[in-house]
Amino acid sequence: MNKIGLIFALILCSFYLQAQLPINNICLLNPVSGPKISPNDETDAKSMSQQKIVRVNFHFMLKSDGTGNFNEITDGDGRLKNGYLMAQEFINWINGFCNNNEALSIPIGNSIQVLNKNYKFILDAVYFDRDNNYYNYGGSPQSIYGKNTMNVMNIYMQHSLETPGGNASDISTNPGSKYTHIRSYWQGYVSQMATTNNYVDFQYAIAKTITHELTHLLTLSHTVLWNHGAKCPTNCENGYVSNSCDDGCADTPTAEEIMVANSCAKHPHCGFNQSEVLYCSNNLMDYNGGISLTPCQLNKIHSGLEGGLKTYLTCEAVKTDLTLTSVGFPNLSYFGKKITVNPSTPIELLTNNKTEMYFSESVDFSNFSVRFGSSLDVIYETPCNY
Repeated sequence: MNKIGLIFALILCSFYLQAQLPINNICLLNPVSGPKISPNDETDAKSMSQQKIVRVNFHFMLKSDGTGNFNEITDGDGRLKNGYLMAQEFINWINGFCNNNEALSIPIGNSIQVLNKNYKFILDAVYFDRDNNYYNYGGSPQSIYGKNTMNVMNIYMQHSLETPGGNASDISTNPGSKYTHIRSYWQGYVSQMATTNNYVDFQYAIAKTITHELTHLLTLSHTVLWNHGAKCPTNCENGYVSNSCDDGCADTPTAEEIMVANSCAKHPHCGFNQSEVLYCSNNLMDYNGGISLTPCQLNKIHSGLEGGLKTYLTCEAVKTDLTLTSVGFPNLSYFGKKITVNPSTPIELLTNNKTEMYFSESVDFSNFSVRFGSSLDVIYETPCNY
């Protein structure tokens, strides 16, 4: 029996492109309103400076015959770029957005503090679900194909010929109900590869969509939009104001407040890739391509992750012992206090598998080897202390 030492892996994610793609119809399946809170409310998050890592699964929804999306071996269109690689690329993009924050652009000249977000995501597993009933966007596969739903958020990549978009299950702090549907990625990828052989711009835009939807799952509402996507009404345009369009944070001004400040010149919801236009929102919870989150919004995220959503954190997953009799796809990450790999017959991690094991006490292996061309990182994780 061999004791494996610690390997600390650092993945640096960055982003630099501005995609010129329409994004719409991003909504909540079950809109929920929350109370207005102060960004410095001591009854909320206790550890906003402590990074939290959230576990997610990717599901590539295929037709029953296995066509129409990325699969285990190829991109589904004849290229050797499989869904495992694509899911990891998405996580890298998403964590690039999580590693950065920017000043809120509205109201103009504001002094709202720019805090580090201090949360990110880790890829738990990648699944390829073959089912005509859930291939198309609109139906939810969660009850049939959701995996480890109390501990991992599930992302479903579904077919649609509409413009890219998605929805999130809810903004509650209740575990077990956290999933999002993302539409039109594969169709856009195939089209992009056929014309330019460069899918990066499209991937950037879809990663922004996924990031937005995951942030709903982390308890945030929209800022200047209804939760079904229409822009919030104001006295400037509609002659009335609806309080139900309030996201519950004192440091995210309402559409009404912003329009009054700019003499009704422009509604702050300006559309995707407009976050740098004067009077337009750059908040991550508008549909604009921006990544700004305020102290109050981050307070709500961290408070949720310290409370009912704590079960989704890697630091909570290393409090219980884990025994494995197999290692490798579809799983990419494993978590346990003491991790023991002890199959009855010898196994090996196959070529192209990149696996990570997070532990808080020890990792022991028997009858296990790592094939050349694969990798295994064993990483110490401190258990949650909040």
